[in-house]
Amino acid sequence: MVFGDLYRVDGSTNGPLVLLLHQSASNTTEYASVVPHLLRRGFHVLAIDARGGGGVNRTVARLEHHGGGPQAYHDFNAALQYLRAHGFSGPIGIIGSSYSAGRIFQVLAEKPEGVAALAAFSPGAAFARGDPSWAEQVEIPVLMSWAPDELDEDRRRRFENVASPRKRLLIQSTGVHGASTLDPEKNPDGWEENLEAVLSFFDQTLRSPER
Repeated sequence: MVFGDLYRVDGSTNGPLVLLLHQSASNTTEYASVVPHLLRRGFHVLAIDARGGGGVNRTVARLEHHGGGPQAYHDFNAALQYLRAHGFSGPIGIIGSSYSAGRIFQVLAEKPEGVAALAAFSPGAAFARGDPSWAEQVEIPVLMSWAPDELDEDRRRRFENVASPRKRLLIQSTGVHGASTLDPEKNPDGWEENLEAVLSFFDQTLRSPER
């Protein structure tokens, strides 16, 4: 059983939704400061506790052996299946953080229905796995970013391997690892700029007539 928190803009199931995936040793609270901004922008939100996480992670807490990050692939798929089963028919955007930002490419390589955009922060090397690599099979719009001290030539090459013709490498002027770069407490000097880039990205990809 996968646990999560669902937030609706207006009590309906219409309109775009953003799925939030945390980094390792983490849980839904990683996005506590981000959720209100997404709601104000008109996006429903689903944040889940996935395997590979920790802290107050309700999914991991109920499993004696949870198999670590690779098993989160099934949790991500379960979240998407839940949304469709409960009537959310609008386009879905995803924010991934560290291990989840890499592992979600495995799901996206299978081209799940309705997923329209991905914002991947500090994606782990998992997104380059597969033959061909998962990144080479993902064609939806992708916003990818690493903290300034993480972005090197190897990571730039991984970004270039993403097949999407609508991909953008967000260069952070100030940032920290993963989606924590969107948190005012963890990135006080750069969170606002980085978060606005994500919100604008979803405005364009989940609402644009070109989507």
